[in-house]
Amino acid sequence: MLEQFRREQEESDAHFTTAPARFFEAWKQAVMLAGPVYFGDGTREAVENAKDKWALAPNGAVILDAFGVLSSGERTFLAALYSFYNTHDSVLLWEKASIRGSADLSGLDLVRRKLIAELLLNYVGW
Repeated sequence: MLEQFRREQEESDAHFTTAPARFFEAWKQAVMLAGPVYFGDGTREAVENAKDKWALAPNGAVILDAFGVLSSGERTFLAALYSFYNTHDSVLLWEKASIRGSADLSGLDLVRRKLIAELLLNYVGW
């Protein structure tokens, strides 16, 4: 039993040692997929040159302004991404996207689902 606990602890330690870098890589992919206009300074170059997640923080005002013209999938994906940045303010986006819980993310395509899963697995806080 102690050996199993030790192995699990080592696995956890190894995971969380590299989690921030994996989160950042998944975040950059998600930003490119959602559209750089909603993050950082809104340019593709910002995504390519970003050194950390702070350089690609979501722009809530831009996202909210665009919500009315986005598809339901785009709204859902952006709301899910924003929730990693600010759980409190993301509630409004989740409501506007008609997301009541994580199961509502099931409407996303496989690529977006995998990115959300990767972000969740490697999230250690903003």
